[in-house]
Amino acid sequence: MHDIDYTGPQGGALALAFGAGATFATAALMTVGTFIWRVFGDARIKQLEKERDETEEKHRLEIAGLNNRIVQLETILLTYGPPLLRRELQAAMANTP
Repeated sequence: MHDIDYTGPQGGALALAFGAGATFATAALMTVGTFIWRVFGDARIKQLEKERDETEEKHRLEIAGLNNRIVQLETILLTYGPPLLRRELQAAMANTP
């Protein structure tokens, strides 16, 4: 066998071969990754978007119910609360947008 001169023309050929192999491996991995993403990623994204929409709707309903309860409690406090509490509550309600 002949010794390889890594700093000469044989080294350059080895570097080109390594670069070609690395390029091919990267392209192959990107192709496999793209396939996997298309098969599993898009379906998962759609599932997560559906869950997010359901959760947002549920939260909207909860917030509406809580807002109604706040109005009820404010009315009760304004009607039956002690005078000092009523003044404080009216002042707080006047400062809220």
